[in-house]
Amino acid sequence: MSQPTKLDGHPPDRDLGRLLDRAAGALSHSHPELAEELRGRAAPEHEPPDPFDSFTGDAQVDWFRSFGYLVLRGFFEPALVEELRDELVRTMLGVHGDCYHQRPAMSGMSGHYTCLLGPWAPRTVELVDGRRLVGLAERLVGGGVLPSPCDTQGILYFDHAGWHNDTGIPIRGVKFVAYLEPLEADSGALRVLPASHRIAGVEAALSHLYSLELQVPDVPGQVLSTEPGDVIAFDPLLYHASWGGRDRHQWSTMYLRDAITPSWRQGLLDWYEDGASYLDDLPEGWRPFDRSWVAEGSGDHVDPGTSILRLAQRHQWMYRFNRLGVLDRFGVADAYRP
Repeated sequence: MSQPTKLDGHPPDRDLGRLLDRAAGALSHSHPELAEELRGRAAPEHEPPDPFDSFTGDAQVDWFRSFGYLVLRGFFEPALVEELRDELVRTMLGVHGDCYHQRPAMSGMSGHYTCLLGPWAPRTVELVDGRRLVGLAERLVGGGVLPSPCDTQGILYFDHAGWHNDTGIPIRGVKFVAYLEPLEADSGALRVLPASHRIAGVEAALSHLYSLELQVPDVPGQVLSTEPGDVIAFDPLLYHASWGGRDRHQWSTMYLRDAITPSWRQGLLDWYEDGASYLDDLPEGWRPFDRSWVAEGSGDHVDPGTSILRLAQRHQWMYRFNRLGVLDRFGVADAYRP
């Protein structure tokens, strides 16, 4: 079959972005509102392909991108697990005092939360800065990453959590979670709905989980039983839950892929803005974007006892945070000296 041609003998333009741009130009004077809508639709068509959508041949990466999670057995050594446990409990006691041992009145996702990205948690800071996690995050999401201090935290959970994802914001990211107690299906192990991070309009698509009043175990999710030292990596758009009432400590951190297109840049800004909206609810001196953490990432900071490579990584992050306006939003821009 011969290929359709235009009157000038050339094949018709099949680039949707260019077609929408042309249509917007033709309507710009007669129908400006419609022209603006067409330009908005054209913008995503001009963006480069998302590397997250390609196969790499790396089994771990392709599994994570396809199903939205990855279980890393024994990723943290026993000595590191104990260090993180001590750090988490010590910080919990500093933030919550005697309330640390009290169960809240609410059930579900209620628990005790505390930030772990500051001088009070040096082992966590070292991990977040280090190439072991940063390099893995870059592989999984397909590009350079920025840390999410609001999601670098210790949590003591008391009860189950219903099916949910961590955000409706369009971002690429990976959350690393380590539970510090052994967990099975009926004692609070994380459950996931594989590939739900790839469902367009996932909130509406999974609304039946609530309208049918299904209990967490009634939904055919994947149970991820873990032992201390195992680390679960999952996409923040992935639906997950837990069941069972065992008190359990969770250590976690998250990395977001740095912006490579205008739409993903807006997702980054929305993510950090969402975190900053809870800033006033957090205790002074125990907040994300701690001033000393920011200052150590300054270009003129010198600390012979600290890894130069690690501070170089943080300096790159602070530069980006400053350019994005994130440091200003968290009230610590004056602690950064480029």
